[in-house]
Amino acid sequence: MGMFGKLGDMQKMMSQLKEMKAAADEAKKKLDEIVLEGKSKCKRVVIRITGNQHITKLEIDHNAFESTQELDEVLLDTFNRALDASKKRQEKEMADSAKGMLPGM
Repeated sequence: MGMFGKLGDMQKMMSQLKEMKAAADEAKKKLDEIVLEGKSKCKRVVIRITGNQHITKLEIDHNAFESTQELDEVLLDTFNRALDASKKRQEKEMADSAKGMLPGM
């Protein structure tokens, strides 16, 4: 393969990189629009979070808790549920955006 063949391969690779960046940017934009909910087991705390892990809303039924320690435990569990849901969705969206871009993906 001559010098021009290598140059063509390099241009093709640069084009693919631009496509990948555009797909990743589009996926991030889409994730900003996706809103997921994490609910406590008792359904007294609800957290809304975007696919990019930005908390958009926190709802607490303060009358449902006897102590701040109980509320703290429920909040931690609910935040973790919301984050897990968001991370799973983010992984799916990013994988979907990369399909067909690189061999083996």
